[in-house]
Amino acid sequence: MDVFTLDKVFYRGGPIVKGIESILWVERYRDAGEFTITGEPSDSLREQLPVGSIISHTDTLDMMMVETQEIDESQDGTPKLVITGRSVEAIAMENRVVTLDYYNGWEDNTLTDPQDLNYYMGDGYETWHQIVALIKDYLFASIVDPDDNLPNFAVYAGDFVSLGPGTFRMIKRDYLYSSVLAMMNELDLGIKVLRPYAERTTMDWQVHRGVDLTQYVQFLWENEDIQQAHYYWTNKNSKNIAYVIANYYGYVIANRNRTGWDRRYSFVNANEYKVLYEGLPYPDVPPEIDGTLIFEVKHALQHLGLEELGKRTEQSILDATITKNSKLVYRRDYNIGDIVYVIGKYGVSAPMRVTEYAESMDENGESGFPTLSALTI
Repeated sequence: MDVFTLDKVFYRGGPIVKGIESILWVERYRDAGEFTITGEPSDSLREQLPVGSIISHTDTLDMMMVETQEIDESQDGTPKLVITGRSVEAIAMENRVVTLDYYNGWEDNTLTDPQDLNYYMGDGYETWHQIVALIKDYLFASIVDPDDNLPNFAVYAGDFVSLGPGTFRMIKRDYLYSSVLAMMNELDLGIKVLRPYAERTTMDWQVHRGVDLTQYVQFLWENEDIQQAHYYWTNKNSKNIAYVIANYYGYVIANRNRTGWDRRYSFVNANEYKVLYEGLPYPDVPPEIDGTLIFEVKHALQHLGLEELGKRTEQSILDATITKNSKLVYRRDYNIGDIVYVIGKYGVSAPMRVTEYAESMDENGESGFPTLSALTI
């Protein structure tokens, strides 16, 4: 696992970084990946890995950015230089803000109260398409400022046939990363970064859902594949009906197969969302003014309800950490986001998603292991 830096324009690899004593490199499905590098507190390692530099290593196509360098001399023992950072997509999106009303073409300075402004995704876009379009609007072909664009950058989705209805969506003003995470959580999607390699000349971001490998990749407790597991059964926080309200208009998403004791409502207050129609903020205008407006509001509220129900599922969970000695090998047999099959104790077996892979290197050599999590939808 040799670490090297990448330039910030063409993302070409530089020389191997010297002086690293240990490294922990963690790749994740949806949340930000991270790394920790330690070494002697010399100027050499600090100069090779300055804050803001982009790095990768020889066993991965993932890319991360250096965020901190630290030398702590307040503790007993020999001080060490500790360098940490996270995956580039998280850092890039944390530093962009969803600001403009793209759907109606407004700019901030045309509104009396910019805080009422929301961002709109057009009707007919599926969720994965909306995620890609949103990232493009702020990092690829910026609707705010061309200087916001990342160089030699592409963003696209995996091989999705259909992941949900194509509907109108409202996105409140927020950091781009927060908005994208909420949308990915709705359908249990992930995002991965691929540095240029072979014929690929761009830094690619791919919105994906992994590959179903349950027939081919199976971790068994009886084969000692599972190092530790957490078994958990509950319906305490589960909900199967969402009532979403936005002042004059309410929308119910119901599971009609549930009745009586099995019906579990969730209330979603969406009053903070404003819909701009011909320059007038809804709901200050009666909702009957236009049938199209009501249709768009209905589908925007539907998305909010789906997001809520996605967080409130009935849970029968097996969280598993796979032993380092498993014969199944990461990047050869499976990758981040892939769905594998786990057979544990207590008669519990389930398809699970690879949500994290942690690999390390130190004086004792290299090792790595995945973390698996229950599917949320």
